[in-house]
Amino acid sequence: MRPAVIGRRIDALEERLGAFYSKKSKEILDIRNQSSRSGDQERHKQVMEETSRMWPSAYARSNAHEWFAECYCLHKLGKKELVPDAFYEFINNDPALKDKNL
Repeated sequence: MRPAVIGRRIDALEERLGAFYSKKSKEILDIRNQSSRSGDQERHKQVMEETSRMWPSAYARSNAHEWFAECYCLHKLGKKELVPDAFYEFINNDPALKDKNL
């Protein structure tokens, strides 16, 4: 495969990753905002704990590339309990990644 073709495929994958990460981040922030407005402090605390799993670390929050890198490393290290479900959702549904035995 020619380098230009590979470059375009990588660019397309990065674009899909960025869109996925932005969408998931927005969904989580919307859920957090709704729970904070509800006035139920106990429920809000629970929502914050559940949704914080999206980002394995503070650094993973910086951008989609860092999020993917940290999630992938945790996955390869066998620490699947620390990997957010959203990561598996992305790799199992992205046309370039699914069925690649990552």
